[in-house]
Amino acid sequence: MANEIAPRVVLEDFPRTLYQAKFFIKNAKDPKNVFVLSCSKDLSQERMLSVPQDSANYLPSSLLSKKIGDYNKNMVELLPFLREQTNCNEICTEEAFNVSFKQMCGFVEPTVVSVRTSGSKEATAAKNNVLAGLVQQGYVSLEVNDLIQLEVQRQTEIGSAIQELLNDGKNVWADPSLIVAILKKIIYSGQDFQDKFLLVGFPDQIEHAELFESNCCTITVIVYTTDAAQPTVEIQGDDLSLKRLDSMFAKQFRLRITHEWNANAFEDMLGKKVQWGIVHGRQFAGADECAKKLAAMVKGKVIDMGKIAEDVKKKLGTEDEPFEGDVPVDKVEEAILEMVSKDRAANEKYMYIFNSWQHATATDFMNAIHGEFGLPNFCIHCTANKDTVDARWKEANDGAEEVPEEAQAEIAESEGKDKQNQEEFKNIFAEANIAAKLHTVDTCTMEAANSALKNIFSAKVLLVNHEKRLDVDTVCSNLAIKYDMLYISVYQLIRQHIQESTAWGKKLVAAKRPKALNDAVRLGEGLDDEYEEAEYSAAHFDMKVVLELLAATMMEKRTNQNFVLLEGLCNQKKLEDDKDKFVTRNMDELFMIEKALGQIAGAINLTYKLDPTEFVCDKFEEFEAPVVEEKKVEPQLDEEGNPIEPPAEQPPAEEEGEEAAKPKFNPADFKWTITNKVSKNMPQVFRDFKGANCVVEEKSSASFADVAAEAISSSLDQFCQRVIADHNSKYIY
Repeated sequence: MANEIAPRVVLEDFPRTLYQAKFFIKNAKDPKNVFVLSCSKDLSQERMLSVPQDSANYLPSSLLSKKIGDYNKNMVELLPFLREQTNCNEICTEEAFNVSFKQMCGFVEPTVVSVRTSGSKEATAAKNNVLAGLVQQGYVSLEVNDLIQLEVQRQTEIGSAIQELLNDGKNVWADPSLIVAILKKIIYSGQDFQDKFLLVGFPDQIEHAELFESNCCTITVIVYTTDAAQPTVEIQGDDLSLKRLDSMFAKQFRLRITHEWNANAFEDMLGKKVQWGIVHGRQFAGADECAKKLAAMVKGKVIDMGKIAEDVKKKLGTEDEPFEGDVPVDKVEEAILEMVSKDRAANEKYMYIFNSWQHATATDFMNAIHGEFGLPNFCIHCTANKDTVDARWKEANDGAEEVPEEAQAEIAESEGKDKQNQEEFKNIFAEANIAAKLHTVDTCTMEAANSALKNIFSAKVLLVNHEKRLDVDTVCSNLAIKYDMLYISVYQLIRQHIQESTAWGKKLVAAKRPKALNDAVRLGEGLDDEYEEAEYSAAHFDMKVVLELLAATMMEKRTNQNFVLLEGLCNQKKLEDDKDKFVTRNMDELFMIEKALGQIAGAINLTYKLDPTEFVCDKFEEFEAPVVEEKKVEPQLDEEGNPIEPPAEQPPAEEEGEEAAKPKFNPADFKWTITNKVSKNMPQVFRDFKGANCVVEEKSSASFADVAAEAISSSLDQFCQRVIADHNSKYIY
């Protein structure tokens, strides 16, 4: 290694023992990264079966089993040492190779950012501000055109190859691999503390980005600048059907939209900022319950500093000599930082929800946590009227009939303190220009409070359905940019997880129940579906698992978007078998979507044949006329044989207070529609589901454009625009 000139060296399968690790670190060099890869013994045996027996890497089952046993025995001592003494990264390799390798590269690769613009003068000015801000943050600016000129001037090997292209009358962009080679040489130069780079002027095409990522490293995000004065985000050329670099990154959740430079917001764009917020209120205002409900919604952890202080107190003392007095606040803060660090090291991202603090004032608390985690994501102030607070106090005190004066004084003191806290939070949030993140939730009923929290933190859902021949993927990707939404194609997401053998992929495989699908999921004859919807449609899988996957994806990928564009749900119309259709009911699916993901603000269906929006049933039950049997009454005769007339029947005498007998129910007196095994279609169900505020419209493609592709773009664009504008008062189908 002393003679090695390469800036980076990889040592494989070393050290194997604790002695080797200690000896190497003492006599050679501290490793920058240590990777410990693990998988089950059964998977190791299974993978060995795919290795040719004449390969040097092949081991018979018995030898492999012994090697695994020796490895596990050595790791008992070695792994704790590596965790304590090195930057140890543990990776489970039971997923697909490319997933595990990507995870491993994530620890080694630098942060690479590209800044692009929508093209307007204002957007270009915003881009320049962002570039300047990133340079101030320590990013190394890689101006591609300048680097190309330098290579040519210095007559390096790459420079000579570029000069040959120029001599032949070609442009350097004719061979973008040369540009990637220049960038790779700089990015992996081995310079300490150079792990943040800014790409300027490259890449500009999808092919360039794919070449760079396959031969150099991953582009962390593209920052897309736009004009703040415009109501929507500008799209270059305003062509929604054009597949471009920006739309590809939007679909991969790697595009961030901004109109200004903001250092705190940028850390959030990279996913590096710790997500945290505050839920507070006076005694019995329901703050603790709201914090728990919110944690369940946003994958959160409730941070009760009082409980953490108790845990710290135990560690500061012993059983024989317990710690006396109040735990220093800085010790509590250290415990919180340690917890967050462990979560992030385990690649677990949580929303940390503070519902109490140990500091003297709310301002002191904010200064301390803001200094470590940055600005908060929200502040929820829980309120409840006096009657509710008194009722909760009585319930907490074994159903007491009255609230004593002492308790009333304590509640009043808590109310005064809460008002002071809220006033301090208002001032802090206003000064930081984040007053919009302050929310008040009335908790007089926890059902209403839960609904209010959902409205604040859950995105509004827009459903997109279409026949397969009508392609919407690229249009939806561009619309996600234009209206700053999250776009998820459900079957594409399912396909990705299954092919990569992720934990979600394994859950989906276990929950798959294949069903026959009709032509609505097939392209024209001879055309292949790139994303194999017929194989990975959500219709084949347990809807509960699919929605859990979508909820987890939205929680992980969503930043500040208020709307999510979902393509690939509500697939009843694509099912071939009638039995499957009755099992997968549209109404059930709509209820499940709203419960798991958020309110459905609108839905659109692009089809060659219009569905009737009014449910009309023209079949009615028919009843046969009842057959009345005549009773033959034998005549009564007197002694001489003459017939005697029977006495007239008298109605039974009504008892005092008794109601008159009701007539017997006869179903034939009413009209009964035949609806058994007759299901409503999606527009009919959506109208019933949303009620009076639902607007259901039918429009022909000709009302948007003469060409099908243009009609698809225009109809989806107008749909998104209307839903976003009217989502507080209307639901649009």
